[in-house]
Amino acid sequence: MPTPSCQRTLIRSPLRPGSRRPHRHEDRGQDLGYLLFGQTGLTTKGNGSDWSNPHWTAKGVGSSSACLTGLHQVHTVQQTALALMQASVLPAAAAIWGMQEPGLDDVKWDGGQLTLAKGGVKPLAWADLAKLIYSKGLPKGALGHAFIQGSWVEADFGGPGGSMHLQLDGLSLYLPNVKDPIFVGRTNTKPPPAIAQRYSRYVWAPCANVIGLTVDKSSGSVKIENILSILNAGKLLVPQLVSGQSQGGIAMAIGYALMEDMPNGMAGPADGTWNLNRYHVPRWSDVPLNTTYELGKRAQELVTLPESAGDRGAGRGIAEAVMCSVAPAISNALRDALGRRYTSLPITPAKILEGLRA
Repeated sequence: MPTPSCQRTLIRSPLRPGSRRPHRHEDRGQDLGYLLFGQTGLTTKGNGSDWSNPHWTAKGVGSSSACLTGLHQVHTVQQTALALMQASVLPAAAAIWGMQEPGLDDVKWDGGQLTLAKGGVKPLAWADLAKLIYSKGLPKGALGHAFIQGSWVEADFGGPGGSMHLQLDGLSLYLPNVKDPIFVGRTNTKPPPAIAQRYSRYVWAPCANVIGLTVDKSSGSVKIENILSILNAGKLLVPQLVSGQSQGGIAMAIGYALMEDMPNGMAGPADGTWNLNRYHVPRWSDVPLNTTYELGKRAQELVTLPESAGDRGAGRGIAEAVMCSVAPAISNALRDALGRRYTSLPITPAKILEGLRA
């Protein structure tokens, strides 16, 4: 069974009187992250899945790619900020404006100040909001914990302004003049789908690759002829950068799939004499350089899908997301060409010849 893919991130966002905006602290360091996890009120102890326990969360591992890190950090910051907004900022704004508490869709930030979307009230600076938040004992900060395995865990959390539905599995609120955060128990928890336990990896900006190659059966050398990449990157803010990231990801993936071999021990770089003459990386001749396919010529063509409604006009960020399916696509192409499945990377000429002799 593949190793489940699951993530968690800890975010703390305290408001400070006199500050112009909330201070955001993203805990990426291992030691600080573990310290903050103890303040969430959550535990991973127990036998099996126990999502009905508001204190329980599943064990997880950290992100291993830039596009996923962006997804996890941004998502958890956003959801924790929404919690602080609903539990503290909106009640404070309503008290200052002398009106019923507005909803998230009723307000907007304009020039660093909070105001009603329809107008008619005095815009509020952060300093004014923080002053009332502290005087009323409203939450000055929030600590959020998120878990994803196929989909984000969702739950309802109680706050000063009422119930909040968030894609978090843990929430604690910091109150003025109180040292430790107050745990907010979740209800109506929606856990990840059971089938997600079988997922080995997923990507936020998924990409499918179709690869055509040729193989020299006498030497075992492989030449990538054509690559078609179909990418879902959400809204393309700078299409040229997306294209560049795709091309770089293709080159890197060809390298780790076919070339970049490092034997263990003194047979490898540990002997101190290795350089690029022995550790092979892709050169321009190893990578199709044209960006539009033409019959009889080598090319790598990128097709980007239209943004979906779920993207809400935002870019997903791709890093080198196109890399993820290149190695499997190369392995599939070799299977079609040679009738032999190669699963150990890199698929070097020596491994190809060994497979042909078997």
